[in-house]
Amino acid sequence: MKNIVMLTLATILLTGCAATNFENKIGVDNNTFYSSKLPNISVNVQDSLKYRGAKKKYEPKSGTSGRSINVEAKKYYFSNSKKTTRLNITVERINQHNWRMSMPDYSRHQNLYFQGKETLSEKEYRTAIFAVQNEENCSIVKVYGTILGDSIRFQIFYVEDINNSWLSKNTLLTDKQENFLKKFGKRANKSFTIGEYDDSMVAPPATSTVSKQGAGHLLKR
Repeated sequence: MKNIVMLTLATILLTGCAATNFENKIGVDNNTFYSSKLPNISVNVQDSLKYRGAKKKYEPKSGTSGRSINVEAKKYYFSNSKKTTRLNITVERINQHNWRMSMPDYSRHQNLYFQGKETLSEKEYRTAIFAVQNEENCSIVKVYGTILGDSIRFQIFYVEDINNSWLSKNTLLTDKQENFLKKFGKRANKSFTIGEYDDSMVAPPATSTVSKQGAGHLLKR
């Protein structure tokens, strides 16, 4: 009888451990976003952009067939002290069978200045630079987006406040504008590093640097 009790107890403990191992650990610690699985990723954000919190909501999305589905979207917010420079991490997840997440498409943004592809931690991301009008100001954004598995769209938005002149995109960019965009792109690339999840996420993870802007090009229309 004693052996049966011990065996039962061991089975319960092992089952509990197995359940714990399947849990997805996700959050932010030491200014580093981490997710242990689905996706397995970490993003170490530069110290000047402090973590400000997260929000989760469900957003309706339309598929190619015209049918819509609610997509879980969780957003993690980082910013400098004046909130004039920001970094947002967005994880969109489909929790329904027979649906696949599509790659992000940034070509439809009205004030699009750049689009291309870059490699971050051996993973290809679509990238773009565009200007947007917010409630109180105008911002310029560099976004990095990819698909992780079949059901997750992962995006990083680096944002700086600028003047409203960038909302009126001219046919040709001036040398000053081109120089600004190149420097802005470099600042965005240096604002974070991507790596894999590590159980010791209290310390910054081992990370790889962002590649140089490669297959993209400045858009002139």
